[in-house]
Amino acid sequence: MNGAPVNPFALPALEHYEVGVLQPHLVAEHEHLYVDICGGGGAFKEFTAAFDVPGAREHGGFVLVVGRTGSGKSALVNRCAAHLRDRLDELGLRTTVLDLAPVLPSVFDPRDALSRKERIAGVGAELLSRLHELHLLKPGAEHSAADSRGYPWLLRRLHTVLAARTAVVVLLPSPGDLVDEVTEYAYACGSPRVVFLAESDRFFPEHIAHIRQAPSTRLPPTVVTLRQIQAHEVRLFVDDRLTRAAERGTFPYVHEDAFTFLPRRCRSVKRLQEVLFKTYQARLDAGAGYTATDVVTISDFQRFLD
Repeated sequence: MNGAPVNPFALPALEHYEVGVLQPHLVAEHEHLYVDICGGGGAFKEFTAAFDVPGAREHGGFVLVVGRTGSGKSALVNRCAAHLRDRLDELGLRTTVLDLAPVLPSVFDPRDALSRKERIAGVGAELLSRLHELHLLKPGAEHSAADSRGYPWLLRRLHTVLAARTAVVVLLPSPGDLVDEVTEYAYACGSPRVVFLAESDRFFPEHIAHIRQAPSTRLPPTVVTLRQIQAHEVRLFVDDRLTRAAERGTFPYVHEDAFTFLPRRCRSVKRLQEVLFKTYQARLDAGAGYTATDVVTISDFQRFLD
């Protein structure tokens, strides 16, 4: 380990974000930064088992990632999106990832409350607008937005307005009506050459079973589940980040006692990443005590947990 001081928990292209989410569909280097924690490795294998079979990818589909807050759902959705884009490209389809997550107001903001019908209509309108701007629609097809049968009907037939030899991977906004909204998407999104991905932290086994029964003449909805981080996985995550960062620069190591303390105080990988990033950044900004022989202790972490 040598070179300039670095924060080992800063993500490439997101160095100033304390809780940066891995985005391999935007930053290729992020693909190699996934750590098999919270069941993420198994969930990704379950997803690829469903889509990496002859004919499955181009048939389109719906993928739902379920897990508690902070378990890495967004990161897994982004990994699935990057994988789908690359595999569809291999089939000779010009594939675009469209992130529609920011297009709707927060579901927790009562000032901007929208009904489920309004939210789905907003997503449908934005989707058509983006496709039109990127020249991914057949000429004149953008007027399909005015179809009286509505957006759920259009989502099932999106391939009929897509330009030839194109495919789309759509990242849906967090659901407003939660179970009902996601269920409606699962039943509506069944167009060839279009894959929709969503995430939710409010699904119980009976809801998942209902979604998996969504009628489809193509690929059935795929649901994968993440869990909260376990104690031994805290060390796996920290060791991975420190090992990778050793090639970029210098930083202190984590004291052994912290691996007993951190699992008790950081119950999600999101919280763990935040505390690690802030703690190391504070030491780095202080300009002292930041060499390979220095150590980050429980008292350092405690500052951001109280």
